[in-house]
Amino acid sequence: MTALAAYALGGPAQAHADDAPGAAPVLESAAGDAGHPGVLYVKARSGSPITHITAHFFPSDSPEGTPEAGSTDAFTPQAGQLPDGAWSAPVQLPDLGVYRVTVDLQDASGATATGLASSSLLYYQTVLTVPDLSVTPLAPDYLHQKVTITGTLLAEDPRHPETPDPAVGGDAYVNTWHSYLNVRAGADGRFTVAVVPTEQNMFVSVQPLPYAALPSAILLRSAVQQVTTVKAATRLSVSTHALNLRQGTSADVTGLAEIQTSAGWRPLPRTRVIYFGRASYGDFGVAEATTDSQGHYVMHVPTLTPAVVGEVMVGDGPFQQISSQPLSLHVA
Repeated sequence: MTALAAYALGGPAQAHADDAPGAAPVLESAAGDAGHPGVLYVKARSGSPITHITAHFFPSDSPEGTPEAGSTDAFTPQAGQLPDGAWSAPVQLPDLGVYRVTVDLQDASGATATGLASSSLLYYQTVLTVPDLSVTPLAPDYLHQKVTITGTLLAEDPRHPETPDPAVGGDAYVNTWHSYLNVRAGADGRFTVAVVPTEQNMFVSVQPLPYAALPSAILLRSAVQQVTTVKAATRLSVSTHALNLRQGTSADVTGLAEIQTSAGWRPLPRTRVIYFGRASYGDFGVAEATTDSQGHYVMHVPTLTPAVVGEVMVGDGPFQQISSQPLSLHVA
């Protein structure tokens, strides 16, 4: 008794109420998977539990009557699926290529159906993949902003999947959700690229590109890894909270911007400080400045746009929280 027969006869019933016992089994689908071309997945049903499945493979461009290129009957219930008609089997063929699939089915009543043609082709091709994508750190912070992306571009031949080859000189692009970065595999298939996030969240994946050495290869995108930056608290001082100026004059507001890190508060260099006015119709810009290398700023405030209620704010980008100080501007 085969493993499939033992399972079907000893496990949960696989018969359908709308299939009469003794009726010929029905093939619902037989298809491969882009990421695993060396596996065939079959779904079928019958009036009695399915006990035996055989799949046959023929070159897709071959005429009817051509001898098969190979077959498999090593089907087992598919892991994670209901036992109602889902199986998979390894496929071993001598040559890469595209194959037509026919399936023979037998159930516990002895009913059989042979030569059932699948509507799907089996693409038995080498897969270009990046199985070991590494993205570090996944939670970069202000002091450690650079994210390093590494991996190995491999060519996995379904005829010997246990020994993939490095895709030497192969190209791929890294998708960060906000940008695309081109990379090229070295002599060992490895690549490395670094990026500084420009948004708080990145979703990183790698897509292999067509490879001259394997023009028919399946290009399999890697799994996605999420990067979420850590936003640090900020603070700033202002030299005054109220300006009273005459029309046509101006004044300077000075202060210090800082950011909190694991080493304590430290100056926040080369960062914008913006003075916003508040009004019923919305916020409006009054003035802005940029901090120097020590976090100090000097903001030149004109009288063109009075702001009875306003705030000086700092905190920009994926690594800084926003903080503010009140500042009103009255113009006489």
